[in-house]
Amino acid sequence: MDHELHLAKDIGTYLAEGSRAAEYRLRNVEPSFGVYETFVFDFEGVRGMNSSFANALIVPPFHPARH
Repeated sequence: MDHELHLAKDIGTYLAEGSRAAEYRLRNVEPSFGVYETFVFDFEGVRGMNSSFANALIVPPFHPARH
């Protein structure tokens, strides 16, 4: 089963704050590990995203220190 995350709807069209990404990840992604087989990040409607946001959203779950 897939877990779809609609970033523009949930956060906004400009994704720029790493702290918001981390909060979103901790609330919507990490608690669902083991529940969903696949996570789908839907970027429809997103007009911009910086590296701070992207790194905070995607990198921490895969960082070697977590394993």
